[in-house]
Amino acid sequence: MSDVVVSPISKIMGAEIENVDLSAPLPDGVFAQIARAFLDHKLLVFRGQELSSGQIQAFAERFGPIEVHTVRRPDGSVLDGVHAVTNLDAEGKPSQKPHINANYFWHSDKSHYPAPALLSMLYAVELPPDGGETEFANMAMAYAELPPEMKQRIEGLKVENDFEYAMTNVGKVLTEDERRATPAVVHPLVRTHPETGVRSLFVGMYSRAIVGMPKAQGQALIKELLDFATQPRFTFRHRWQLGDLVVWDNRCLNHRAVMNYEITQYRRVLLRCVVRGTVPA
Repeated sequence: MSDVVVSPISKIMGAEIENVDLSAPLPDGVFAQIARAFLDHKLLVFRGQELSSGQIQAFAERFGPIEVHTVRRPDGSVLDGVHAVTNLDAEGKPSQKPHINANYFWHSDKSHYPAPALLSMLYAVELPPDGGETEFANMAMAYAELPPEMKQRIEGLKVENDFEYAMTNVGKVLTEDERRATPAVVHPLVRTHPETGVRSLFVGMYSRAIVGMPKAQGQALIKELLDFATQPRFTFRHRWQLGDLVVWDNRCLNHRAVMNYEITQYRRVLLRCVVRGTVPA
């Protein structure tokens, strides 16, 4: 069995994983090394991979069950387990307003679900010549650095997470089926990682209100915490290369795409897969 080479990227998060070909079935010992690195570094980068949708899904299934989705394509069909995240409109052309554009705002995947995502994967298929990075925020590091009085203030608070609220804010009108499938859910504002025990902030674009707090006051607190957690000292920006597969832990990281390229001129196409998590505590 070949040893997995784990090379840390930064002190904030992340490691490059070398000596691994994800197109082939992974021996249990190799996967165990990857799983350990995932918990240690929160974000893993596999460079130079040549992967089909089926191979991406097979790797994701080693971590847990693949998540199902409620977002629909322009033709009304539901997204597949492995699906494209792009800057393309319904006609397949680069657009300032692609069909799915919520990825440009800070969030943790599926935080509007009763059991939010464990992890997500993105695989680079087509990239602009410059820009188009993905940015990640270490919500555990941010929580650890909060002033003691803020930690005390938010202890025990719960946040209402609402898909329709987030989609309305990015200009998308939900269908009746989408609305019925995504009722608002309540999660802790500070969650505890089920495997490491580390606490982290759990707020993002889906966070509509803080339970028991006046609307304006709650939204102001959510914004204050999100602004704090997404400062440069808590964030890492991944600069994509073709063939990159990036895997990250939604239980302690937020992320967003960066719109710093000619979005109406160049195609940006990545394949995405999400692994289902557990109810936050």
